[in-house]
Amino acid sequence: MAAAIALAAGCTGCAGCETGAPPPLTDCSGGLHGVWTVAGPDSAATGSGEPLRLHAIATRTGWELLPVVDDGRVEPPSAGEAARVVAPGALALPYATGPTDALDGEYARRFEQAGAICVVTTPARLHTCRGDTARLDVSPPRPPVDPADCATAPTAPTVTWTLRR
Repeated sequence: MAAAIALAAGCTGCAGCETGAPPPLTDCSGGLHGVWTVAGPDSAATGSGEPLRLHAIATRTGWELLPVVDDGRVEPPSAGEAARVVAPGALALPYATGPTDALDGEYARRFEQAGAICVVTTPARLHTCRGDTARLDVSPPRPPVDPADCATAPTAPTVTWTLRR
């Protein structure tokens, strides 16, 4: 019992324990953890039409932004083709080594069709991080044109998502 109380008491001020809201950002090197809602004219929506929300999680190598609501889907087969499974997208951004105005990472999505599995990645850039708002430039990964050899389609146009925590 004493060990549990000591552990709980030690967690009230330690850096590894997330208590309360993260501090506002002054640049893109700050703590991104938390849930971010994608807003703005180029915003993304889930299959249900609600705004995409991304949960930023600290990993050993950087930040992972994962959808809170599954944004994956199964696309029905077209003539002569098997159905395509589109897995949820994931964004990976490195940690900054000091104050920075931007973080360059990638946006990845897995596509499965007729036994072939392809992971398509495109560039992602987080910038304009101030307070509880940031901007994210992404080119959403498109399905491969030939799933057998993962030949990718031309990159989608870059859109800017406004993220709000």
